[in-house]
Amino acid sequence: MKSIKTFVMAALAIVMFGFASCTKENKPAQSVAKTYVGTLSYGVSEMTDVEASVELKAHGDDKIDIILPQIGEGMMSIPEITLNGIAVSTTDNKVFAIAETEINQTVGTTNYVGTLGGNVDNGKLTLNYALKPSAMPMSITFIFVGE
Repeated sequence: MKSIKTFVMAALAIVMFGFASCTKENKPAQSVAKTYVGTLSYGVSEMTDVEASVELKAHGDDKIDIILPQIGEGMMSIPEITLNGIAVSTTDNKVFAIAETEINQTVGTTNYVGTLGGNVDNGKLTLNYALKPSAMPMSITFIFVGE
């Protein structure tokens, strides 16, 4: 009977340790995964503000997929762009850094190149990115801030 109690206690300790090691602290991607709604400022020389949303989806424990919103109309529009496997990290489980990333994405027949980086600080996403559609001579700057 004593060995059964010891076995049960040991099994319970292993299970408890397993649950404790699977917290959000070890999985920054799950901590920031959600849709953020806020203001997107964009432009080449003069900035325009619009309400927009950016979605972050967990892509493993420490990577996210970022879905950037479609912006503009007609010939002057930028389509929704999905960036996969972007690294995210944290040291304190409050501020999460989104790694500086090179963008090289083709949507339809247009190639978009640029850079992206940002952070989630206590639930507030700040994302800075620049995109240059293949037909444009300069990049468009984007700043998204949302919760």
